[in-house]
Amino acid sequence: MTDDQRCSFTKAATQKRKTDKEYLKKLSETKLGNTNPSSKLNDKSVRYIRTLYKELLEEGCKKTQSQKELAMKFNVSRSTISDIVLRRTWKHID
Repeated sequence: MTDDQRCSFTKAATQKRKTDKEYLKKLSETKLGNTNPSSKLNDKSVRYIRTLYKELLEEGCKKTQSQKELAMKFNVSRSTISDIVLRRTWKHID
């Protein structure tokens, strides 16, 4: 492979990475919260989950048990509840 070929290959690979980053950013913005067609929750339920979780902890319930109860109530997994209350997901909601 000549230096010119190597340079062209490197430029093409760099351009593809930029496109992939742009695509992923656009995808993450268009599938945010309610706009994601596979979402089981909405903005209102996420706020309610966070409120209920705080109340359960104030009552003395353990974190994991509180998450399990909320998961059953909202028909999602415990890890989904954990991600919501830790703001790993649904970050755009207060």
